[in-house]
Amino acid sequence: MASPQPLPIFRRRRTQYLVAKGFQIRFSLFLVVVGLAISAIVGFILYGMLIKTQSLLIGTGITTSPDVIDYLTSQRSAYLYSLLGIFVCVISALMIFGIFVSHRLAGPIFAISRKMNELCHGNFNATLELRAADEFQELKEVYNTLVRALQNQVKSELIKIQSVIENLNTMVGQLSSETAGSRDLRQVLRELQAYYNYKKNLIEPQAEETSYKPLEPTEDELLR
Repeated sequence: MASPQPLPIFRRRRTQYLVAKGFQIRFSLFLVVVGLAISAIVGFILYGMLIKTQSLLIGTGITTSPDVIDYLTSQRSAYLYSLLGIFVCVISALMIFGIFVSHRLAGPIFAISRKMNELCHGNFNATLELRAADEFQELKEVYNTLVRALQNQVKSELIKIQSVIENLNTMVGQLSSETAGSRDLRQVLRELQAYYNYKKNLIEPQAEETSYKPLEPTEDELLR
């Protein structure tokens, strides 16, 4: 009896939120500074109003009980501790919010930069895909339109080069292989075929990368 096959383990793909750490941290810190500044201004305005209200109550003699006065005084400390707690919560919330929001900005920029680098290195199939929630969807469409235009340009060049190769093959077949003109045409034909293969590899990548360089004549052709 065959042993049961182990069940495949499905791993959930984790999202890397810090794809551009410098930018995302600066963006988050900017939100934290703005949030703290607004919280501090509002908090100290309310604290000043609290101090003024308590001073009026005590100064006018409305509140004369020592217990009430102690309670009003303790309210100041409680307010300051509450304000400190609010600051900590604001810092944490804005830092997390800043990283999350900046990820939606930095992620597409990082992806576009990577695809442009692939395009510069000869991968004309480096189209870009973004998640629906990411920003710069319009830029993605513009980039993919550029890639498709480059692909169409290469295909057009391949058609022209293939036509020239076929004409050269016809001419070489009509010439004697012993003539110098035939040897020159064969050399041009080999170089043109190598260039054709190089251009075709831009839109149809093969298992190994190819680069174009002029071919040297064979030993038999050099001896003729």
